[in-house]
Amino acid sequence: MNAMKVKVHLSSHVRAYTSGQAVVEAQPTHVASWVMLGQCLQVLGRKDEAREAFVKASEVNPNEGAAHQGLALLAQLSGDAETFQHELATCEKLIPDDPWVREQVLMRKEAANPQEAVARREKQLAEKEEPANLQRLAELYENAGNKEKADQAHVRLLQLLPNDSRVALAAATYYR
Repeated sequence: MNAMKVKVHLSSHVRAYTSGQAVVEAQPTHVASWVMLGQCLQVLGRKDEAREAFVKASEVNPNEGAAHQGLALLAQLSGDAETFQHELATCEKLIPDDPWVREQVLMRKEAANPQEAVARREKQLAEKEEPANLQRLAELYENAGNKEKADQAHVRLLQLLPNDSRVALAAATYYR
């Protein structure tokens, strides 16, 4: 994203934050506004305030999945594994079909049984070559110490997505 797009993106979050702040001041039990406020603050890098907004949303409505998802993501980003697992478990109950929740649950299962994870992802890869699956497979190969297959996966990812900075960063980190 170039600098102008980033500036426009951030300014829209500042406007949304301002609107959300006005709503929660007028209606402090409006859960969706607390969640939106938390999301805006998170994008703006104000993580402590974002956490407070998500906590407030979950206090107003303990069954608000998006609030727990925000708390889980913040915990994950800060390396707080205990809070992350607690909030992810809550998300599993409240929003089990959310794509992010499903992916996080899958990754947890894969960490518990890496051989099964590799077999499942290799089967998926044989059916359809999806970059996200290939990237996760590369990580699983790395963790299992299978350098040859990890190399192959990283090379293939770079061929599929030569201009993707995340793929390049993952490969650079691996080959470092």
